[in-house]
Amino acid sequence: MDKNNFSHFWRNFTPGRRRYDSRICKHIFMVMCLSFMSCGGKHGDASGKGKGKPEGDGKARVVESEIAESTYFEKFVHAVGSLAPIEEAVVATKVPGRIARVYFDIGTIVIKGERLMEMESQDYDARLRQSKAMLDQSIARLGLPADYQGEGIDLKETSLVAQAEAILVESRGNLERVRTLSKEGVVSQSELDSAEAAYEVALNRHREAMDEARSRLAMFAQRKAEYDMARHDLDETIVYAPFDGIVQSRSVWTGEFVSTGDPVARIVRSDILRLKLEVSERDSSQVRLGQEVILNVTGDDQEYYGKIHRLSPRLNELTRMLTVEAEVMNPGTLRAGQFASTRIIITKQDPATSVSQNAMIKFAGIEKVVVIEDGVAKERRVETSRKQSGRVEITKGLQPGERVVINPGSIRTGQKVVDQGT
Repeated sequence: MDKNNFSHFWRNFTPGRRRYDSRICKHIFMVMCLSFMSCGGKHGDASGKGKGKPEGDGKARVVESEIAESTYFEKFVHAVGSLAPIEEAVVATKVPGRIARVYFDIGTIVIKGERLMEMESQDYDARLRQSKAMLDQSIARLGLPADYQGEGIDLKETSLVAQAEAILVESRGNLERVRTLSKEGVVSQSELDSAEAAYEVALNRHREAMDEARSRLAMFAQRKAEYDMARHDLDETIVYAPFDGIVQSRSVWTGEFVSTGDPVARIVRSDILRLKLEVSERDSSQVRLGQEVILNVTGDDQEYYGKIHRLSPRLNELTRMLTVEAEVMNPGTLRAGQFASTRIIITKQDPATSVSQNAMIKFAGIEKVVVIEDGVAKERRVETSRKQSGRVEITKGLQPGERVVINPGSIRTGQKVVDQGT
């Protein structure tokens, strides 16, 4: 039935018109179905010609394969952290004053003992000269040489005590002679009493001289301390770098007045970096001093190496993490403050089943390999873990000695395969 006849039939086939009985209708419907089926079959033959047989027509496909091996992998603990300078210091002033000269700026490389800045020193110079004059005066009152430094002093060496000592010795000698002559009856009792009185006076003057010498010595010590402090304050008007490093920040400017303790600059030493890590409680028992650390930083594909130098004696009670510090040599491309993802190497000889990365099939989060069993390919789902030197660790689904296809492509389970090396 063509399209026109079908339209004419449909217009006449209404409830009000019963020109055809039910048998005729059934017949017409069956003819229509057969007509459509025959048209569809012809079209299918034209489009699907030659596709009735499976791919390969039963022939074995040549593939490249390898045997799953037990190889050594690095066993490591993963940890994250950040880089910090090995040394860092905020250099501050020790004396107040007005800044005369500044010799640094941000990024300046400094060495230990190098001048960073100078203050105006006129007031400190005057104070030093004043304290020196007072020190010289105290030395003169002791009767000591002008270059005396205050070490190993003997009170008997002072002029005051030496004079009293001489008078005491003389009066003692006179007393002894008068006593001898008194026994012989040569001198009177009054002369003996005068000699004894003179000796007592000399003895008391010697004691007073000793006390005065001690007082003057104490004054000398005070003047010496004042002189040393004045000299120290003058020296502190110049600020020096405490170690080799780089200036990270600058806090002072020429002409500015600073007080004691004001920051001058922050200096960091970054030729060696301190890597601060947090290791989970589960992995903390495996971490030891001296273990190698491999780290990567954001935006840099290069791997850097260091060693663990410090371990915290206890875990953080809030985070349940162990603080670990490693030291990393800086080739010049690392910066303090960078985030680092690290591997702490526990051992490099951890055996595991592995295959080449090219043998893996990944789709929708599922990992598979194609295993060859009796010349037939079979897909097998596996679980993987570590990757190293182009190989993947298989933790479940494959045993050492099994043969897998490399670059499996479109190979499917049940397909016959033959290794190209056979």
